[in-house]
Amino acid sequence: MGTYGRFPITLTRGQGCWVEDDQGKRYLDAVAGIATCTLGHSDRAMRRALTRQLHRLQHVSNLYEIPEQVELARDRKSTRLNSSHS
Repeated sequence: MGTYGRFPITLTRGQGCWVEDDQGKRYLDAVAGIATCTLGHSDRAMRRALTRQLHRLQHVSNLYEIPEQVELARDRKSTRLNSSHS
């Protein structure tokens, strides 16, 4: 299903907002992904958090609740409330 064409490069690694191709050329990743979050590449804290999560669940539909969703929602709500009173 040819929905879009690929660029003629092969990306092999990334660090932060930079990616590198199989020839060693670096590119600023201003795209990151289609329908994904721009979180950068190979961030140490992100790798630790993902590893912990992957030991429990890899992916769960939004049809179900998982404790991490509740924790994140409470954190975001608290952050918003605290920043609106500053």
